[in-house]
Amino acid sequence: MDNSVLNATKNRFGVVGLVSELDLKRENCTVKVKSEDGSVSEVPSERIRGKISLEIGANQVKTFDVYASKTTSKGKEHQQWAMYEAMMNWNPRIHGNPNEEPTKVILNGSVGINDYLGQDGKAHSILKWNINSANTKVSPDEPLGCSLNFTGFVKKIVPEMRNDEETGRLNVELLGVDTKGAVYPVGIIVPEELVEGFTDRYEAGKTGNFDIDVVMVHVGDKKAKKKAFGKAASTNINTGFDIEERVMRGGEEPIEEPEDEDANGNLIDNGWLNPEAIKLAIKEREKMLVELEKNPPKKTTTSAPAQKTSKFSKKPDMNSTDDDDDFGF
Repeated sequence: MDNSVLNATKNRFGVVGLVSELDLKRENCTVKVKSEDGSVSEVPSERIRGKISLEIGANQVKTFDVYASKTTSKGKEHQQWAMYEAMMNWNPRIHGNPNEEPTKVILNGSVGINDYLGQDGKAHSILKWNINSANTKVSPDEPLGCSLNFTGFVKKIVPEMRNDEETGRLNVELLGVDTKGAVYPVGIIVPEELVEGFTDRYEAGKTGNFDIDVVMVHVGDKKAKKKAFGKAASTNINTGFDIEERVMRGGEEPIEEPEDEDANGNLIDNGWLNPEAIKLAIKEREKMLVELEKNPPKKTTTSAPAQKTSKFSKKPDMNSTDDDDDFGF
């Protein structure tokens, strides 16, 4: 094992929810298939892509990304293609069959990052929640919710501020590593009751594994003021919007630099992330984001999801630790 090389970090989410809205498209496409001799050809296929929003709790709706091709890069049919086809027939609460209950599902998948150019000309990043498996065989008594298990490098720890006052919670920026060795940020919140246990064990530069719950919080809602005469309009105009909080529920002890070796004398990868390798990866990410701003992609109409008016539009990431103090990283 070479500690200067960053291996992909572990992350996996599970969610139980009621289908609130479907925005899926089935369309023709071409897939690049690599043959045994190494040659690459394009073959016609189909794909299903779009988004699914689920009710994961009372007045809580979260959106997940869907993308699957019927044909794999090896020219075979996707083992879970039937699952993706079945998604097209789920019954959503919105624009679904009102005579039937919305479909209750269990989803599993992993998170990644979507870096895009906003209408302000700046690079922005949002988490992508990519579905790997889905199942409608769910007990009616199964509680709704969404949780993430994530192994990451602690880049930054700052107090959460609200109205210029500390809330007692912490904003923590973790760095995950994708399959290409590139880092990406995941902001989480440490609740007040876990702050002492967290800070006793963790500081910037440590690697750890954490259990995280996803909570959708409604903000910006304003109650109608009392009128001088009559009453307020029947429709609430100031409805606000939902933000996603990723709240830590627990964590393991920090992962230390590996010392154990395998039968061949190589260090066994235990998930530890080398701070020096992380620093180099952060610089590469910064260069990538600068390049994105200097040379924006040709298709920019869908590059800024925060500007959409759909129910699937992205809202501000309130787990962000966008702060100048990065503790040396």
